[in-house]
Amino acid sequence: MPAHPILAETCLTLAQASSSLPAIGGKPFRVKRLYVWKDLGIKVGKARVVLETCKFGGQVVTSEEALERFFAATRGPDAPAIKRSPAAREKAGKAAGDWVRKRMAEIKVN
Repeated sequence: MPAHPILAETCLTLAQASSSLPAIGGKPFRVKRLYVWKDLGIKVGKARVVLETCKFGGQVVTSEEALERFFAATRGPDAPAIKRSPAAREKAGKAAGDWVRKRMAEIKVN
């Protein structure tokens, strides 16, 4: 049995893990972000979720399964399963703008 549970999974160095993740805004995913997730994590509600890693052979490694667990935990229970369509986003944006204009009209300036 491996010394750490990650070693029993599909291991990746952090460099391999970053290259396996999709680009964000046309920019490649940086290894530095994985180190931040490993050390500091991401705040989700009042909890902090960190990326599971271990040191093996002088390398910091994680696993595909650990990345999946991390992303699932950071989505949280309130995250929408499906993104809104552009038309739905535009409709929600207009509704929010109308609400703000209505509230601003209700505010009386002395």
